Amino acid sequence: MKIIYLSVPAIILLDIYAWTWVASLLTAPSDLAVFGGIVSIFVIIILHYAFYKLLKFKF
Repeated sequence: MKIIYLSVPAIILLDIYAWTWVASLLTAPSDLAVFGGIVSIFVIIILHYAFYKLLKFKF
């Protein structure tokens, strides 16, 4: 159960980072920002899927 409580802040922070990335792309896009955002989106998707599987397994 501890891992669930530790995972929630990480998911929230990554979601905030994703929305910040989208906002920065709208104002000043650069190649590095695009690459970093694409990588972070894959990490966010994997983390959300792992969290979903963890919750499904625990409950």
